[in-house]
Amino acid sequence: MKPSQAFGVFVRCVGLILVLAAAQHFFTGLLLLVEPNSRSNAPVSHLFLYGVVLLVIGWYLLRGAPYIVNFAYPHADSDAKDDS
Repeated sequence: MKPSQAFGVFVRCVGLILVLAAAQHFFTGLLLLVEPNSRSNAPVSHLFLYGVVLLVIGWYLLRGAPYIVNFAYPHADSDAKDDS
C-alpha cells in the first residue's frame, strides 16, 4: 500500500468518525425534543446545526476528500499511471 493510499484510508476513517458523531448529535437533539426536561447544556438548535456541519464534513471525508489527498500527495496520480 502506497503512502497516498494509506492517507486516503486515514481520511475515510476520520470521515466515518465525524458521520457517527453527527448521528449522535441528531439522536441527542431528538431525545431533547421528546423529553425537554432532560439535562443538557446545549440548545436543540445547536445540536442539529453542529450535527449538520459534522455530517457535511464527514461525508466529504468519507467520499475520499480528493482535494485534501491531492494536496498532501500531489504526484499520486502520475505514480498510479506509471504502475499500470
